[in-house]
Amino acid sequence: MGNIRLYGSTSGYTELAPPAVAPDGVLSLPTGTGTLATQASVGLVKIVDQSFTAASSVSVNNCFTSDYKNYCMVIDCVASADVGISFRLRASGTDRTGANYNYQRLYADGTTVGATRVSSGTTGRIGVAFTAQNGLVCHVFNPFDSALNTSTVSQVSYAYNNISLESFANRYAVNDSNDGFTIYPSSGNITGTLRVYGYQN
Repeated sequence: MGNIRLYGSTSGYTELAPPAVAPDGVLSLPTGTGTLATQASVGLVKIVDQSFTAASSVSVNNCFTSDYKNYCMVIDCVASADVGISFRLRASGTDRTGANYNYQRLYADGTTVGATRVSSGTTGRIGVAFTAQNGLVCHVFNPFDSALNTSTVSQVSYAYNNISLESFANRYAVNDSNDGFTIYPSSGNITGTLRVYGYQN
């Protein structure tokens, strides 16, 4: 265990060296009236950790708040068939179903590269899922801020012809405050885990 630095409220610090007999990696804290003050969390802060089995849709409520401006969704799943993974934003437990979703898709499989675009759709698209394991990361920008459009950028890799890659960009073309989302396969069901993290401001 290395030295511990105690910083003052304005400048400077005091450095404490652990005794040689202390077990490596152990920090003993006072009991009774003693306290330990920590700095605010940095980086990613986990908000949601949810599992789902044979689900035709997965909804998450109250994960977007004023605490964070931007978020990261990590989805690890398998599907009952080869499908697209769509999503809708939510507010107060209800999906936003208006024709306000626009997305751009880029895909690469071996030397084949292609693209598609959907405008004014009733759902967005953040990825695909296959019967093999899929990994998906989706960054969500400004979902709770009613002064801005919500947008996302996502990437998914999957075992098709050894390995393939797809990227998606979404824009919800209305300035609404959204506190959640729903994901669902275009058919069949999905099984896996979903985690949502807030990016510390």
